Amino acid sequence: MPVPLDCEEFRVAFGLRIRMMRGRFALRQNELASALGVKNLDTISRHETGSTRLFSAGFLDRLCKFADERGISIPWLFTGLGPMELPAPDCHRGLVPVSESRIPNPESRPSGGPNGST
Repeated sequence: MPVPLDCEEFRVAFGLRIRMMRGRFALRQNELASALGVKNLDTISRHETGSTRLFSAGFLDRLCKFADERGISIPWLFTGLGPMELPAPDCHRGLVPVSESRIPNPESRPSGGPNGST
């Protein structure tokens, strides 16, 4: 079902952000259309210029997936707020390095019972 966007100012700004995202990845309109599964090449042009009043839910879903997979902020895409690109995930953020000297050596444990007695 198409989503009506009656505010021309929003449509133009949203279209500009679609164009900026496309430019970020050096894609032509036909390449973005292909990536989004859009058959009518004029669709991308109409969305980018804000001349369309209807956005299909499928188009918006595919656009969000395309953006998300490439690290583009969905809130930025729809509102223009915040950075366009999300920070790269840092898998090591917050982790404390463990030095080898802090790893217990199983051979250095006392033999015998829990108190080291035999």
